[in-house]
Amino acid sequence: MNLNKLRQPKTFKDKLFRSFLLALAVPVMLLSLFVFIQTRMITQQTQEEALNDLLLQTERNLTTHIDDFRHSLSLLTENTAFQSALYTDNISMFDRYVFFRDTFDPSLTYIRITNPIIDRILFFTDSSYANQRLNILTLDDMAKFPLPTENLGGNNAQWVELDDETLGVFGGFPGSTSFHTFVLMTVKKKDLFPAFYANEGRVLGGVFSEEKQLYPTEHVDAAEHYQAAIDNTPWTLYLSKSSLPRTNTSFILVTLVAITSSIVIAYAMTRFFTRNINQEITHLKQRVRFALRDEPKNIVIEQQEEFFELSNDIQDMLEMVLTLQEENYHNHLESKDREYQAMINQINSHFLYNTLSAVNWHAVLSGQEEISYAIQLLSKYYRTTLNKGKNKILLQDELDNVQTYIDLQLFLHPDRFTVEYAIDPKLLHVPIIHLLLQPIVENAIEHGFSQDLDNQLLSIKIQRETSDIFSIKIEDNGTGFDVQQLDNILIAKTHGYGLSNINERIKFYFGNKYGLLFDSSLGLGTLVTILLPILADDAKIQEF
Repeated sequence: MNLNKLRQPKTFKDKLFRSFLLALAVPVMLLSLFVFIQTRMITQQTQEEALNDLLLQTERNLTTHIDDFRHSLSLLTENTAFQSALYTDNISMFDRYVFFRDTFDPSLTYIRITNPIIDRILFFTDSSYANQRLNILTLDDMAKFPLPTENLGGNNAQWVELDDETLGVFGGFPGSTSFHTFVLMTVKKKDLFPAFYANEGRVLGGVFSEEKQLYPTEHVDAAEHYQAAIDNTPWTLYLSKSSLPRTNTSFILVTLVAITSSIVIAYAMTRFFTRNINQEITHLKQRVRFALRDEPKNIVIEQQEEFFELSNDIQDMLEMVLTLQEENYHNHLESKDREYQAMINQINSHFLYNTLSAVNWHAVLSGQEEISYAIQLLSKYYRTTLNKGKNKILLQDELDNVQTYIDLQLFLHPDRFTVEYAIDPKLLHVPIIHLLLQPIVENAIEHGFSQDLDNQLLSIKIQRETSDIFSIKIEDNGTGFDVQQLDNILIAKTHGYGLSNINERIKFYFGNKYGLLFDSSLGLGTLVTILLPILADDAKIQEF
């Protein structure tokens, strides 16, 4: 071995190689070892907590559904209007019609809206209403169902298993000397117990207190299961502890393979970077200077001062490019997002929905069909506008929002304009960003149409332009814009959520080749064209 060669000072390339190798390999090995040890220590505790939380969450969900069913049943059995009608003999056809219109149908509709998993609502009665509706049966028809016959009425509601797929809650109206009436609400097991059907789980089954099982289970050992009783029912949920993952040889083997692979990759990457380090430094300097000065310039470096010059160039670039451009750009974007979120969040959704639901209920009871229709439109409009706070929305849902807005406008101004739709159904499941169409339609209605003109028409057309681009065209035959107004329409900051904001959002999320196009003639109308990409329905808006 040549000792003089060993004593020679190491070149910069050798020092860099060793530094890179140590910097990459040692942290990877230590981190992998630490992760392996920590994983073995905390996996058991973490998984136990997760499984217990899953059981409690499932129990809470079931309790909520069951309480909803009991509440829905009490809305019927404790309704004095129902009791008065069902216990009255020789009722006239007109009074019967009024009962169905004002009490029976609205009550069942309200229950189905507030508790959508209900499958059927059946009545069994010996009053004159028997067989007046498909869901109003005679007492003899109760024999077709496995129903109890004792301790019914008032709050004595009972859960029964009707068949392998269906459960029911059964109760009776308060007793009468002349008539008897019972109610049966059914629900599919897959809707009441979704965890048993979705393969999410580790939830083994629910068991009746009379030892009758909803789902087959093995012998339940309390030491090997978590369990939770469901209030107001004869059921108990069981969750197996055996589903906890166990640390095994495969996990150890994967860890060793990961460490070995990391070392090999670190070695290969280090060799590659050190072999090309001087060339990369030169190229990087040229790119930095070009970016800073915005002009091409060939640089030939003959002295060993690259790091000194490179550090100054990078410092200037970070200060001039990153600080001034990137931060300003993101600040501008964040400002736009805050404006959008502020507009969406200004509505207290829970208060609004509860208020509209209550007003609609009073309108239905009072027979005010037009008021009920308007309230339902308004509720649907705000629900689709909020979109659960999400930025991504399917084109079909965005169309529901704008159609509801148009219906509201036509309700307020019945003869002001007509609307036409021409929509390619294959595009309805394409994802777009939320709240694109309504501001444009609002602008057409509020500023395009005149109260002095007749035969005003609003047209919405959605069609594919190319294999990966589709268009949304919103056209009106209203007053239109002159040339100067048309040139400034995407620059001016209009009231509310303006067209310039929509155009900026489209270009940010999808690119500069997408956005808004305008064509207008004074006195003839305006055409707004929105160009958007055709994306898969599982695409993520924030990644565009």
